[in-house]
Amino acid sequence: MTIRLRQLAAGVCCVLLLCAVARAGILFDGVDDGVDANSGTTLMNYTTTGFTASCWALFATAKSADLVSRDGVSTGWNLACNTAPRINAFTRGTGDAQTTSDTALSFSEWHHVAMTYSGTSGSREIFVDGESDVTPESYSGSIASSTLDVWIGNRPDEGGTREFSGQIEDVRVYSRVLSAAEIATLYTHGRRRANKRIGGALAQDLDGHWEMHDRAIGTDSAGGANVMDTSGNNNHGTPVDGADGSMVYTEPANN
Repeated sequence: MTIRLRQLAAGVCCVLLLCAVARAGILFDGVDDGVDANSGTTLMNYTTTGFTASCWALFATAKSADLVSRDGVSTGWNLACNTAPRINAFTRGTGDAQTTSDTALSFSEWHHVAMTYSGTSGSREIFVDGESDVTPESYSGSIASSTLDVWIGNRPDEGGTREFSGQIEDVRVYSRVLSAAEIATLYTHGRRRANKRIGGALAQDLDGHWEMHDRAIGTDSAGGANVMDTSGNNNHGTPVDGADGSMVYTEPANN
């Protein structure tokens, strides 16, 4: 990964942008990178209520990995990918349940992916590039409560086997099930203006929103990098990169 901070003056830092691509995001190396979203014990710990998790992702290599999750092996939920890559939606409780998207996505291209879980009916659905990509599947019983934080691009409880290889940006977790039209709006908005915020109903009911753009990378009191949560819940992410303690932010070519 690699965002680097340069000290300009006492207490003032800037982010060094190391490369330019068509979208902005954070680059995960598939080895030891991840973002701990510091979500605490209750927020985004959906057991009987519906939710939506989504992000933009660019898949660099064939690797089963986590995109965004609050997953404790037998607890919580998970938006992930397999080696195809196809998108996986996991809900875990009385038994693990998995839904897999129909379409194998292209490597080295950006895709918008989302999962919804209805809560009351236990229905899971996956959306790829603004459209439903699987017949909704049901899950009987509630999701088991997880004691882990929400993570982006990694899941440490799996012992180093779920690190994402590629780029991720605009991670959103809603405390309700978005409609198909709303998910399509997230996709079309993101294609038009990848680094511009969206308003209206899609700016509400956000339990977490990590834009992972230049304006959403901040610093903590010790001068370390933070991945800012702009939902208002202040679950600012901590970048974790086992070997070198840095992370890579990529700047969009067109703002």
